[in-house]
Parts: sequence; C-alpha cells; structure tokens
Amino acid sequence: MLRCFLYKLFKINHGDSDESQVRTYHKINLTIVIICFIWNAIMYFFFPKEIPMQWDLSGNPTWTLPSILGIWVIPSILLYTAFSMKVREKLDVGSTAVMIFRGVMDIGIYGYLALSNII
Repeated sequence: MLRCFLYKLFKINHGDSDESQVRTYHKINLTIVIICFIWNAIMYFFFPKEIPMQWDLSGNPTWTLPSILGIWVIPSILLYTAFSMKVREKLDVGSTAVMIFRGVMDIGIYGYLALSNII
C-alpha cells in the first residue's frame, strides 16, 4: 500500500528502468535534505544558545550543544544517509519513505523546539 502511494505521489511508473527509478529516488532524497537545511537555517534564529540533546528520566537535560552545532546534527545525518544509499545503490521505495519520515520528523522536532522557546 505504501509502495503504491509513493509510486503515485512521485509519478514513478512500474515500467521504468531501475536506473531511472534510482535517479528519481535520489532526487527526492536530496530535495528532502535541502528542505531540512533551509528549515533549520530559518529556525536557528529562534533557538536558545544551548540546545538540549538528551534528557534524564525526570525530564532534565543531561547535556546540551551550542545552537550552531546542534541545529545541523539531523540534516547532516540525512545528507550522509542520502549519499551513502546512492553510493551503495540501496535506493528504493522503502529507503525513500524512511528519508521522507526522517525529514518530516526533523522539521517537526526543530519547529516544536523553536516555537516552545518563543511561547
């Protein structure tokens, strides 16, 4: 079901060659990475100087990173993942769905953190 949804969403034909599909998946993944970098660049201005990266069971931050570093952690991981999948030729509908999910989570998490700092 997810496969059919992604095929329709990205207009991928079942008859396309594997090389054509891989190029399409790679473009999608890079687009997600670029959107995340742009989003985080905008959100940077709304962040505190220190970003909590891990919390204890009581909800208190155990360690933080400066905003300039912390804001680029997830997009950098996405960029590394996108290129490693391309190099290893492991691009398919499933890996692209994971990249979409991870990108949406990145935008949601950083958007929530930035807005909770404003409010």
